[in-house]
Amino acid sequence: DFPEAWDRLRQSIVDNQVNGVLLLTGDIHRSEFRLLDPASGGYGLPELTSSPLASSHSGCRNDAGQKDCSDDDDYFMGVSVETQGSPQVTASIYRWDGQLQHSWEIPLSELQVQP
Repeated sequence: DFPEAWDRLRQSIVDNQVNGVLLLTGDIHRSEFRLLDPASGGYGLPELTSSPLASSHSGCRNDAGQKDCSDDDDYFMGVSVETQGSPQVTASIYRWDGQLQHSWEIPLSELQVQP
């Protein structure tokens, strides 16, 4: 809803050579993984959305940036960070009863501003 601010944020990541950024969001009444477009010279920004655990569902959008989405039940997300060896973040969407729905491994090597 704020395209100018979004553009400034993405450009600031590139201008300041900030590596390893991912976005944690919620309150959109669905759980999803998205890869958001980068600024020129930047990298795709992973967005990890965890909701709803106890509210109504809004439906998945199924657009180009969406990797996975769950909206037909109550969900939560687990995020683990591996700092040894090949650093990466693993995000997992679980149904309320603990059943794994989707998982996304995001290596730090993919979150690097181009030199």
